[in-house]
Amino acid sequence: MTPLCCPYSFLRTTTILWYLFSSSPTALAPEPEVAASEYIDRFSRTAPGVELSTYHDGNPQKRARSDQEYAFITPDGSTATSPQEPAEWTPVIIRNGHDPNVVALSSNSAQKQLSEDKSGSSLKRAREEPPAVDPPVAMEQDNPDDTPGDSSQHPYEEIMETRRSDRFPASLRDISSPMDRLDTSILYEPIMGPYSPEVDAYTSRYEVMIEKVLKEMQELPDSYVGRKTAGWPAMVFRHRQGHSYGPLAIVLPMTGDGDWRQIKSLVLRFERLHKWVVYVHDRLFNNPKTASNYQGFNLQGLLLWLFGEVFNPKIGLPAIGKVDLSNLSKKQVFGAPQRWILNFLADREQACTTSVAILGIWYLNNYPQLWQHQFTTSEHFWSQIAALIISDTQAEESSQVNRIHLRLKSSAEIDVITKAKKAQVVPDPTRIVAQIGNFKLMTPIRQKTETGLSWLTNKESRILAQSKESKYTSHILEEISQVSRFGTNVVTHSFPEVGIALTESLDPNKYYIKMLLPSGLWRSTKMRKKIRNLLTYLQHFSTPIFLELNARGAEDSKNLSSQFLSWFSEKLLGKRVILFRVNIDPNLGAPVVGLVDKTKCENGSLPPFDQVQLFIIKSLSSKSVRYQLQETSLALVGYWLKNLRQDIWVHHFKTDQRFAEFLRETV
Repeated sequence: MTPLCCPYSFLRTTTILWYLFSSSPTALAPEPEVAASEYIDRFSRTAPGVELSTYHDGNPQKRARSDQEYAFITPDGSTATSPQEPAEWTPVIIRNGHDPNVVALSSNSAQKQLSEDKSGSSLKRAREEPPAVDPPVAMEQDNPDDTPGDSSQHPYEEIMETRRSDRFPASLRDISSPMDRLDTSILYEPIMGPYSPEVDAYTSRYEVMIEKVLKEMQELPDSYVGRKTAGWPAMVFRHRQGHSYGPLAIVLPMTGDGDWRQIKSLVLRFERLHKWVVYVHDRLFNNPKTASNYQGFNLQGLLLWLFGEVFNPKIGLPAIGKVDLSNLSKKQVFGAPQRWILNFLADREQACTTSVAILGIWYLNNYPQLWQHQFTTSEHFWSQIAALIISDTQAEESSQVNRIHLRLKSSAEIDVITKAKKAQVVPDPTRIVAQIGNFKLMTPIRQKTETGLSWLTNKESRILAQSKESKYTSHILEEISQVSRFGTNVVTHSFPEVGIALTESLDPNKYYIKMLLPSGLWRSTKMRKKIRNLLTYLQHFSTPIFLELNARGAEDSKNLSSQFLSWFSEKLLGKRVILFRVNIDPNLGAPVVGLVDKTKCENGSLPPFDQVQLFIIKSLSSKSVRYQLQETSLALVGYWLKNLRQDIWVHHFKTDQRFAEFLRETV
């Protein structure tokens, strides 16, 4: 009996191994050639029972306790309870106290790894040399019904504190966008099958990290200001002191409307993206029709790499998270993965398209030789993935039980979607929110806002609270105080359609101009406060505009700011206010606030205001509306650049729409 048992046992073990390797998605640990060892090793040092916070449906914080421990399998097959050399250990989960058994390594891989371990340079060699095309590691577990999702219980938060793996190149290569895109509106979300626990575990980790980042952002002091990144839907918050910024920053993704997503919305978006990434990986590497020898392999390496690219990329800015900008050059903004992710979060890309791009970037940079052998071009990669997805949707439902797959929506559902798309009215992408003469302040339409500048939400109180009165502001306000001593409240002529009144003054040859409301004259204190707020906004918004123009080759920002504020004081006071002196030019027009010669208002006619002054009067004399003074400030800067600095305008903007896009990137 004994001689017969050995061959039978060997045959049974071999059969199980073949089954696990060819058709089961349970072999999810990274390859032994250190494909993602540093990612996994950094997550293997948490004590058993570590508490990780999770949130569910907006309820108060709940605690979930992990009851899993981790063992470390050495190349010679021995085990240990704690790592001695993290880069040379492969973590395997112990479930309920039972150790899984590593039953086999392919002969080529085993011999290669053992020989490299003896030389002491396996880690370095694995990073510097292209990976050999060997059969992957096969692992047999005590309970073959265990789902692959169990391996996602590693403490992923440690990725924020550990340097990134050198497996990938410093600058990741991107893949081009597809020429033809799949219409995913006729598809349901991928059905995860055995990967559902995997997705749930990752979702909780994303939730914890997103909640942490947003909480830090909400607790920032007023000295932190946010600026939109050039060309990408993200906001970077940095500490500002004068014209300089601190090195630490927090990056938040934005929607297509320029708003921030809430925690729940971000978590749902990442959960959806995660499902599609798992699905497209399964279609490429677990499909017998593909030519890759890494079938069913490296999913965890891909997912951990993606987690790192979202929160802590090796170079450049994260899609969401905290970053030290002192180590970044000006050209290192967002890498290829972050750009795809940000466009997806801003509803500019579909989850399916984004997931395929992420898989392509990972594959191209992780296995460049295999990529070139299998695809050669990005378009070939896109077309092959599309063919695999289409073939999956055409497969019989009975053949897809207990595996990850896609389902087409019914024809009735597709008809409803088609009719809804045809019924949609596409709004004008721009809206004029303020106009001075030939200049129009334009902005994309925003829903549920009073004036359209929702990207300025929450700026008003912060700007006024943190801004100190500048020398220009103090000097202009001092001039207003001096001239107001000559005014009285005796109205001689009123112009309610404009918003001003001419009153008697202590100088018999002059009128005093005051703001007029339907209820009567403005009190001097109220007018002074509104002018101070307008001056604060003018300096707050003009400063980053002039700094950015200077960075793009225009003259010094201080000179631009001085010229602009001097021009504004001329319109407001009828005088050119230069620091510590006032240039009174009799040829200047009437002031918005102050004294005007009666000869300029014959028979009580309206003073000779120009279009800029009428715009300022309308803004100051109207009832306070949210964003109004901010719009006034931006419109004045735009008008000044377009009409008085045409050299800058023609070189950098040319059109009002281009200037509006510049504001979205700069302010």
